[in-house]
Amino acid sequence: MNKAPSTYRRKTRYKGILCIGRGKYTVRVRWTDPKTGRARDRKAIVHGALEDAKAKQDELRENRACPERAGRMTLHTLIDSWLTSYCAGLRPKTVTSYVMHMKRIARCIGEHYVDALTPTDIEAFQTQQIEAGIAGATIQKSLGLLRRLSHYSREVVRVTDHDFCATVRLRKECRKYTEDEPNSLTIEQLNRLLQAVPEKWFPHFATLAHTGVRVGEMLGLQWDDIDFAKGTIHIRRTNSQ
Repeated sequence: MNKAPSTYRRKTRYKGILCIGRGKYTVRVRWTDPKTGRARDRKAIVHGALEDAKAKQDELRENRACPERAGRMTLHTLIDSWLTSYCAGLRPKTVTSYVMHMKRIARCIGEHYVDALTPTDIEAFQTQQIEAGIAGATIQKSLGLLRRLSHYSREVVRVTDHDFCATVRLRKECRKYTEDEPNSLTIEQLNRLLQAVPEKWFPHFATLAHTGVRVGEMLGLQWDDIDFAKGTIHIRRTNSQ
């Protein structure tokens, strides 16, 4: 004859307290996350009598956050406001870069209230990026944009009076290039690349390689920008669409 299991789940006379075994209870309390304003569960396991579980529930209720007032701005909303006001008139490629970094930031801490953000939250974001293998230069760019957001929240929209990026410093080394190890192709590598380029694209790649202009600036060139007699090219516009 099989022995009855000693562990079971049953309700008690207190809402949020379940008996899961002999002298063992789970306690659950609903609370509001002060960082995001969202309702969450705070749980604990208590060994002892039912009265001990009730005392633990009362303790958790006393420590839970009070309901947040409506109308507070989240970082996600602040990002949308900043992009709308700041990026007007910038080059599309620059805007695309900003949006990419802001999406990365919003995925991690976008639901946080701006006035609840602290340097500790920004440090946690940086730690998450480092653990995800994000390059130091990319993290540095994200931290720079977070500092702009902090200034924007204080000086423009005035939703907070503190700098949530204060004391935060980059903790992942960025790759540095030197004359001995430059971030460029060698002459042999460049020649092999140009030899492999299809004939119709050769002028584009050759212009990029020998002038150092950006892709958008090269695509924006017109015949009037080129002085064949002097061997010069005038950069007057960009096309990064």
